[in-house]
Amino acid sequence: MKKICLPLFFFIFFSKFRLLGGFLIIGLTSLSQSHSGILKGEIKNHHSKWEAKIYILGINDIASSFSGSDLFVIDSFLVNKQDKFSYDLSRLPDTTHLFRLNFSRRGIVSKGGIRQGKKDENFIFFYPSNESRITIKANSDSIYAYHVSSNSLHNKEILQLRKISNEPIYYAEDIQKRLLKITKSEVTKDSAMNIIFNEYKAILEKNNKQIRKFIVKTKSGLAAVLAMQTLLQNSDKQKELDFLETASKKWILNKISGKYSKQILYQINEFKYSLPIGSIAPEISLHDTSRQNVVSLHGQKNKLTIVDFWASWCKPCREQIKTILKPLYKEMHDKGLQIFSVSLDSDLNSWKKAIRTDQSSWIHVSDLIGEKSELYKIYKIPSLPTMYLLDYNFKILKKDILGADLIQFVKNYLSLQ
Repeated sequence: MKKICLPLFFFIFFSKFRLLGGFLIIGLTSLSQSHSGILKGEIKNHHSKWEAKIYILGINDIASSFSGSDLFVIDSFLVNKQDKFSYDLSRLPDTTHLFRLNFSRRGIVSKGGIRQGKKDENFIFFYPSNESRITIKANSDSIYAYHVSSNSLHNKEILQLRKISNEPIYYAEDIQKRLLKITKSEVTKDSAMNIIFNEYKAILEKNNKQIRKFIVKTKSGLAAVLAMQTLLQNSDKQKELDFLETASKKWILNKISGKYSKQILYQINEFKYSLPIGSIAPEISLHDTSRQNVVSLHGQKNKLTIVDFWASWCKPCREQIKTILKPLYKEMHDKGLQIFSVSLDSDLNSWKKAIRTDQSSWIHVSDLIGEKSELYKIYKIPSLPTMYLLDYNFKILKKDILGADLIQFVKNYLSLQ
């Protein structure tokens, strides 16, 4: 199954590596029917920050656009000692797909790992259309600010989308620092956190409005479906279903973006009809960290239970635990809140270490088989973290809800019980 970890800002408020000094120049020559063409580039000071190898990921499923899984890596090439590289595009299996270049942090070989933020950005999307001549430029310490010169409307519009959708990501970095500095009394702390969350929620709502406007106006089907996927991942899906369903149908017959539009519709239908709100959550019965005790989800009797699917390797999951779940659990546990965390790790020691480090004192279980876990299928997990909120009878009240929306729902729901 897909190993997808949402970028950091998705979980904090909704609810996904850095080059040092230098310059990145990537050129993509014209492609013929035989997929001929050369991808060339120069990354000044590349080896001071990045591994020599750059990875190419094929985006066959639009839901995998921001996947951190190595499963989507289809090829790679080396940057030479002069900070230059050349890649024969005839090696690509199909140039009608969207592709992603991934840079791996020096000393941390992560082929498909994806990071966002001014200091961490490590990827660039591109579409090698037959008539394209593309040049991508970026300062090596700010991949997020790349510029594109291309005959292809798709690459230009993808860049425009990135400028729009990245705004709250960068703001989230500042917000996270502010959250970690809150150390005063509980009353002052709660008040300060609420101010910060409400402030950022307003920014995200404004940004989602801009993305919806972009989806309506863009002439690029590829940019449109990428924007739809962004909206699916960083908003309350329930609120966006009708808009996205209409928008995706516009491109369903398009030669280039048609298959991606169908995948957007599939995600919408999965959300609406697979484990819909109001249905009973499937039983989860797994071992805890001692590997001696089996803990059952349906054995818990609480006013409200958060089922949290996460993994030790997922940075957004870990940050969510520290900045969202821990304070929420501390405040609301005595009022009837329980957290049932299900790890999709495969290594026992990594899982236990993460729990100790994060000091998360609620229920933890795992089958420790990682991507092979049947829970991906049973609970329709599109990415990590994924949340389900259950009532006393295990009826699903909310799903795919994170960050500020999660906090608000939990507090409002328990105040009425």
